[in-house]
Amino acid sequence: MIRKTLLAAALAGLALQAQAAPVVVDFSTTGFVGGSLAGQTLTGQFSYDDTGLDTSTAWLALSSFSFTLAGQTYAFSSLELGGATAAFFDGQLVGVDTSTASAWSYDFTFSSDFGSGFPYAFYTSSDSTVTDDFGFADVSFQPTATVPEPATYALVLAALGGGLFARRRKA
Repeated sequence: MIRKTLLAAALAGLALQAQAAPVVVDFSTTGFVGGSLAGQTLTGQFSYDDTGLDTSTAWLALSSFSFTLAGQTYAFSSLELGGATAAFFDGQLVGVDTSTASAWSYDFTFSSDFGSGFPYAFYTSSDSTVTDDFGFADVSFQPTATVPEPATYALVLAALGGGLFARRRKA
């Protein structure tokens, strides 16, 4: 009886571990230094799937990336996300790396500055007639709680229900 209850609990634990949920990370910058955006800050959010993340993982592809600056929201398209990654050191998030998106008034690039521990955002004006309009800001990250997918909950409930059914049947 106890053995079956422990088996059901172990199956429930494996079910929770088997399906990793997307990790959503909020981020913000200090005020930009330099250029026309000097002093302004941005806030944003990105996500990645942490399946397979361990201490040897260096990068994971981003599944979404967006930010807000001066009331304007920018979102990377799926094409722009092609090379965007979350950077890790010893299994811990240290930054995010994106290529430049040039569809806006400014081109933004985010860098983990891998190895230094000082992730930053950099911008330049995308207007070819404007010169010397660029700046940078430090980026900080606040991981949000991950929420298991509904299929994970169903699997856990099925495992617990099976354990309770076997226990009741034996009694």
